[in-house]
Amino acid sequence: MYELEIIIALSAVLTGWYFLGLRMNRKLTERVWKSILEQLEDYTPSVTARELGTSGFIAVADSPRGIYSKMEMAFVCLPRDILINYLISKAIGRKDLFSLKADVKRPKDLTGKIKDLDALVLKYSVKTTKPHVTLLLSADQVLRGNLKKALSVVEKALLG
Repeated sequence: MYELEIIIALSAVLTGWYFLGLRMNRKLTERVWKSILEQLEDYTPSVTARELGTSGFIAVADSPRGIYSKMEMAFVCLPRDILINYLISKAIGRKDLFSLKADVKRPKDLTGKIKDLDALVLKYSVKTTKPHVTLLLSADQVLRGNLKKALSVVEKALLG
């Protein structure tokens, strides 16, 4: 009896959510991008990026300075534009993810923990095989400035 009205209402909700989710992902991606540029000022003069739609980007540091010889980054948002996928992702504990892979000029094997990241513990490892350094952070951690902290801890561990 009311099947058509239910289908129309559900379609309207999902369509509205799609555009809201796109907007949320776009805003988050812009905030993360600005934060990354600010945090990488000491490590590279510029970063070149390629967008992955509205839900992320891939970036490369153009001329890394200091101990880093190469830096590649990727950021992917949760699928906020598809309501069911977003709810499932949140339910199983997924987060917006930032990944940085870097090569250093004089690598050595070491592992450690970074404990001063907003009461979170981040494990890092430096290997002699490429990529030498891999960091995984959530978008919240990047927005709090933890990328710069993590890079400086790795740098100090390699130099000290």
